[in-house]
Amino acid sequence: MHNLKVVENDIDEERMEVFSTLREVIIVNGELKDMTMKSRKQYRDLAMVVERVGEKLNYVFVFFVLLLVAVVILVYLK
Repeated sequence: MHNLKVVENDIDEERMEVFSTLREVIIVNGELKDMTMKSRKQYRDLAMVVERVGEKLNYVFVFFVLLLVAVVILVYLK
């Protein structure tokens, strides 16, 4: 009978450890979901910034080419 009580206590302790670990896993899982959502938002924000910068670079490139063409024309007209 004494051995049965010891085994039952061991099982209860193991059960409590499993539940404790399960709670920790659930908490970490929630934190990972939050981090994933934040990362996705940051990625979308960064993609928008890159797109805007790309558009501005296109305008700068066009302006530079037009300026270069104007300089070349002015040099040949002299």
